[in-house]
Amino acid sequence: MTTQLENQDVLNAYQAIAQKLLAFVGDKPWDEVGTKCIVYSQMIESETWRKSGDLLDYFGQEIPMDVSRSAREGIYYLRKHLMDLTGDRIWGLTFTLYPTGKFNIEYDYNKPEDYDDSDETITGEEINQSLFDLGFRAAPTDEDPKGNE
Repeated sequence: MTTQLENQDVLNAYQAIAQKLLAFVGDKPWDEVGTKCIVYSQMIESETWRKSGDLLDYFGQEIPMDVSRSAREGIYYLRKHLMDLTGDRIWGLTFTLYPTGKFNIEYDYNKPEDYDDSDETITGEEINQSLFDLGFRAAPTDEDPKGNE
């Protein structure tokens, strides 16, 4: 049963991406429409296109916010699902949709060269100490009338 639910979630993710592409195309003619995405930790950078004959068009219709959000959530789901399934993280995908309803999806497992994915978190105390070391001093407050002299 779990596998069936996972498969349905994967199909839902694919459908959400396809809906975004259909919104992008609008009522223009097309032979294929696609999107190439780079999937960062908390952001997705994408390029979307429509191909009709020899015409390659990167300027489509405005995509409604809810459709765009669903596609984004679908992509994040696929990233997590593939990580859980294979142990490998996807850093990108290219999804191409055809008028027949068929589609092709290619995953990219290569981290972008210029991406720093360190999860180091700097605490407020560390920031304050760093600023203090640079000579910055806190302004006086009611709790600390002298600031941090």
